Amino acid sequence: MNSYSVIILRPSGSGKTVFLAIMHKKLSTQGKLGFFVKVESAES
Repeated sequence: MNSYSVIILRPSGSGKTVFLAIMHKKLSTQGKLGFFVKVESAES
């Protein structure tokens, strides 16, 4: 399994921890087609 590093730079109180917790939950639950992450734009 591959390992990835994620770096998030935002001001204090902007939701970094919540975002990472949600992303961890999504990626730790494998569907029948594998894992995927969909974002609306690169700025998201």
